[in-house]
Amino acid sequence: MLAKFKDNPLQMTVAYIFAFFLLIMVLFPFATAIVSAFKTSTDFYKQSYTWFPEKWRFQNFVDAWKYAPFGAFMLNSIICAVAVTVCATFISSIAAFAFARIDFFARNIIFYSILLSQAIPFTILFIPTYILMNKLGLVNTYAGLVLPSISFPMGTFLMRQTMKAIPMDYEYAAMIDGCNRGQMFLRVFFPMTRNTVIALGIFSFMGSWNNFIWPLIIIGKKEMYTLPIGLTMYTLNTAVGSRPEWSTVLCACIMSVLPVFIFYAFASRRFMDGITLSGIKA
Repeated sequence: MLAKFKDNPLQMTVAYIFAFFLLIMVLFPFATAIVSAFKTSTDFYKQSYTWFPEKWRFQNFVDAWKYAPFGAFMLNSIICAVAVTVCATFISSIAAFAFARIDFFARNIIFYSILLSQAIPFTILFIPTYILMNKLGLVNTYAGLVLPSISFPMGTFLMRQTMKAIPMDYEYAAMIDGCNRGQMFLRVFFPMTRNTVIALGIFSFMGSWNNFIWPLIIIGKKEMYTLPIGLTMYTLNTAVGSRPEWSTVLCACIMSVLPVFIFYAFASRRFMDGITLSGIKA
């Protein structure tokens, strides 16, 4: 956005001020949560809010880890998020390659039908999906958590847009070298779309990491809880016993978002490039 105003100093200044206030609005609640996580109960419940605590209490993070099986919750979330990311990314990429580079009967009808399924709320599919998982014996399993999430129509759309933008010369060169369709996908198209693959991976990872409703339905054992469900144990008195201090709850929330933050921090540049490239050609 700022690049559009670089020739007009006034517009550039207004754009920077707007971006600064937007940044403050986004970061202020998160910064408040981080600072409050280090407060003692006395500091936390003061009538007048103090930005910095009188005594920084790092023990809150230890208490948050020990209050509930936080490590098990995080491990379950990591396993599910990684599995969903790998499967959804690879399946969407294969489907996108077929829709973008292979001419077959009713290709566009099938593609737009898949996109249309994105408009169906997943809440409508809860009961039939649960019945299917139950008949397959996948309730309270990682497979039951992962399988309904590996279909990602929007990811197929993003990958198709990127693959359609790749010049035909690369496809001709691969055919001359003797590549079949599978080799052409793995050796040429998939590596060339790595930025979009990373963007798709971030979408899939964050969607799986933050998913609350489906794990709540399919999982009944506490040892299989993911982080969104496990965090509710910190706010319910009947879950483990007495509810912990709010500073301890904030510590658990902060630890739960760290993996997503780290993942995005390392992949953010390629994420933006992937989103840009996916809109080159319709």
